[in-house]
Amino acid sequence: MIAGWSLFFNDLTEQLPLVVDGIKETCKLALIVSITGFLWGIIIFFLSLSHRPVVKAITRLYMDFFIGTPLILILFVIYYGLPQSGIHLSSFTVAVTGFTLNVGAYNAA
Repeated sequence: MIAGWSLFFNDLTEQLPLVVDGIKETCKLALIVSITGFLWGIIIFFLSLSHRPVVKAITRLYMDFFIGTPLILILFVIYYGLPQSGIHLSSFTVAVTGFTLNVGAYNAA
């Protein structure tokens, strides 16, 4: 039993730099998406208040689509679909874009 724990802590100390890097990237992503999602949500919200029926319909469609579509599917389509049309983005950019579109729709609703 004790040997199992020592192996666990040995592995943990070996992998700790990767875990810390992952936590840093996650915090950076959360901060960026919180800001961009909030700002995008405000833009979509005010567009949804438009007196023009076309603008209202487009924003409603946007919100319904991104609220109704699972986030993992949005990320999957952006990550694998855009390169099919010649647009290559980094993983971090894909995450920021997908999360921003999703969070913005929820904030605007």
